Amino acid sequence: MLVYTNAFSILGTDSSQACLRAIHGWLCQQLDHSPSIAEVQKPGVIQGQRGNSRSHLRTYAFYEDDGRSLAWRLKHPDDGTSGRQWVVEIGLVIQGEARTDFSVTVQTEELSTLVDASVRASRPRLIGFILDNVDDASDAEIDPSTPGVGIKRAGRSTDEFRALAGVIEDPGRRSPLVLVSPTREGQYLLNRRHLQEQLFGLAQVVEIHPDFNSYEMEQILGRWWSAWDGAVNVIRTRLPSGKVVGNVIRSFELQDQGDTQDARIAHILRFVTHNTNIPRLRDHISPEEIARLAMRARLDSRIRELEASRVEGSERDEELLNELIEAKAAIERLRGEREQAQLTVLEKEDEITDLQDQVRKERYRPGSMPSDQGVDQSDPQTLKLAIELLSERQEPSPRAALQLIQVAFQDRVIVLPSAFESAEKSEAFQHKQRLFSLLLRLVTEYRDRLQSEGDNAARQVFTPSEFAATESEPILNSRDLMRARTFDYKGSPVPMPRHLKIGVADDVTKTIRVHFHWDSDSGRIVIGYCGSHLPIPGH
Repeated sequence: MLVYTNAFSILGTDSSQACLRAIHGWLCQQLDHSPSIAEVQKPGVIQGQRGNSRSHLRTYAFYEDDGRSLAWRLKHPDDGTSGRQWVVEIGLVIQGEARTDFSVTVQTEELSTLVDASVRASRPRLIGFILDNVDDASDAEIDPSTPGVGIKRAGRSTDEFRALAGVIEDPGRRSPLVLVSPTREGQYLLNRRHLQEQLFGLAQVVEIHPDFNSYEMEQILGRWWSAWDGAVNVIRTRLPSGKVVGNVIRSFELQDQGDTQDARIAHILRFVTHNTNIPRLRDHISPEEIARLAMRARLDSRIRELEASRVEGSERDEELLNELIEAKAAIERLRGEREQAQLTVLEKEDEITDLQDQVRKERYRPGSMPSDQGVDQSDPQTLKLAIELLSERQEPSPRAALQLIQVAFQDRVIVLPSAFESAEKSEAFQHKQRLFSLLLRLVTEYRDRLQSEGDNAARQVFTPSEFAATESEPILNSRDLMRARTFDYKGSPVPMPRHLKIGVADDVTKTIRVHFHWDSDSGRIVIGYCGSHLPIPGH
């Protein structure tokens, strides 16, 4: 199983020596003895000891006039899982005097399907060795185009969100983005510096500012590229279909990994490497590639010798020359087939992810809901309204938003007549798209988590400025004020202190409240009110 792959370049006249020193030092640890730096560059096999188990190192080398290519394959048993072997491949291409390309892969080989213990994702210590030696070198630096050299930040202004949207949509982006959002208290569940170190060369960490505006984020980035309340969004590179998919890892999922940063970051790394392993593998300097280069060089040399020394008319010389030329062509063909197979795997994985995204969205698609509330989901007036809004790019009014939500999510929401009546009085409300977004979140993410995990988990879908689980004590203790928050449902008065909120002013153009009730028996959100701020003490 492919666990980890990385590839990047180091620039400068000391780049090759910095890499060789790092690789030599790391190999000495794995072999438990100290062959010289020259020995580990010679083709051949070195046996070693790693703890109580034997380790096995094979070196591959190919030399040219303007550079050299080296590869190492280290194998050793898993210390804790019987029947599992770890295979680490390291590649190095030294190009002239000022550039060195480095790559590494980590894989496991299992003896049989009985070996089913999970593998924890982590960055190989060798990467740290490379970075430390590059820092210590007088003339060496990581190629500036390498992703994840430092942490990026967003959320301090609208312009930063717009810039981030541009990066996300950039067709040339070759690495995932990892958005790390703060909790409602302004804290982070992940150490961003440690996370970026683990994702070096693979992905770019983007820290969302603690004082960011979640409405602006959702308005500019959209729900699938946003993150809030401590969640992390791993935004993949563009799929072959052209889509850009985000994998949201919510705060409770991170906390379920445990209290340690290592466990939480390992969980993020799993999502990242799932996106990067195959593309990085295409840049890997494998032992097979070094062996192929050496074999091709020998064939080229032999072909030149035969062409120079062959006797005109000698059938034997002609046959041998043709056989060598065919062998060279076969090597190139096999290389191309191998690369195409890797590309096919990548495309299939992307197709699977694309289908999973479609399945997820299908749950909320209009027409996929049963019609058991007496509302015809093919109602011509409502469908006409939706088409007009889309075609004219208009934001739905409060009443139109309720209509669309009711038709699209009939098995999740019931909109009472009192809600429609109050919405009609709030036609002047300006933040229409924000209201529609809150309603959509209410009947999808909030409703799902309320049903499966309870109120404490569900309320994390919203920020404190968007949601209130109840009213203040003075309101709850006032018969008149609570009467204004009580609505007729199934022939009975039902108090609805729980509400969504936008704005705090008395101005109906800037403020709105959505009071609702959770009917656990039917599994539906019941919206009783959608209008201006209801009366409070002293008003």
